Amino acid sequence: MSYDFKLTSSIQNPNKRMDVDYAGVETTVTYGIHTIAATNERRKFFQDADGTVSKEVRVVETDHDVSSRAVKAIEDDVARNHGEVKFGVKMEAYLRFGGIHWLPRYYGVYRPDVKFQFVNGTARGEMVGPAVTCNSVEDWR
Repeated sequence: MSYDFKLTSSIQNPNKRMDVDYAGVETTVTYGIHTIAATNERRKFFQDADGTVSKEVRVVETDHDVSSRAVKAIEDDVARNHGEVKFGVKMEAYLRFGGIHWLPRYYGVYRPDVKFQFVNGTARGEMVGPAVTCNSVEDWR
């Protein structure tokens, strides 16, 4: 089975004086301790001070290295919860604040309870439910 996730994120910059330059965003989807899918979006983007940027990300499991135990647990959750399963989502970015000469910093967020709905018994999931809020952590690694 190959998993395919579609995520939409809204990144807010509450600082009214500093722009943010992103050197891409790495996104990982987990189930328990298992990494299910990951992507490294290397396209740079810019965010204005006090601005919001929406990003749509498609995260696909490509190496088929998900353990059979994890696959079975996910399938059981899908059957038990009418196709809805909670996964962990981690987003990491290397960024630099504009307007000052700070060195780039690594920031990340993690949310363990993001709901995905799988369609018609497939391995394609889309985020469902209300938006979840995360706060970034500097020097994530």
